[in-house]
Amino acid sequence: PQRHCEVWRCCNRTNKFMTLFLAFPLKKGGRWLRMQTDEGCEIFTADKMTRLRNEKLKNNSRTLRKEMTEEERKLWYCFLKDCPIQFYRQRVFERYIADFYCPSAHLVVEVDGSQHYEVEAEKADKKRDEYFYGLGITVLRFSNLQINRRFGEVKKTIYDYIK
Repeated sequence: PQRHCEVWRCCNRTNKFMTLFLAFPLKKGGRWLRMQTDEGCEIFTADKMTRLRNEKLKNNSRTLRKEMTEEERKLWYCFLKDCPIQFYRQRVFERYIADFYCPSAHLVVEVDGSQHYEVEAEKADKKRDEYFYGLGITVLRFSNLQINRRFGEVKKTIYDYIK
């Protein structure tokens, strides 16, 4: 069975350099198992790290996973779900929900509908992108039109980034 995991952030002492990682909860004492690709695993307690999870947005995230747009559904079921590198749908990061997140590539993929091209929405998207860039995450944005008419190019762009 698939185990629940969360994205965490670790800062150095000056809070200038951040590392994102996946962690799995252990059964006793509020401890977590940190997954590291080359160095094995590490057990830590939550007081040393910052959880990139907003409990208030968790329910919104679940709803968004159940009620994906047609374009999000196409991208997920026709490409990202079976991608060799794991992606997550509607992943919560503090005050934002990313459409798709690939932790191993530090990549967020956003599918933008027509509302994202209004002035206020463009400002909000820019602020959101800056937040992700501050975490060391690259954001790739695709419009609904690109998903519908140039799906092969969208897949190639994502695949070229993650390989």
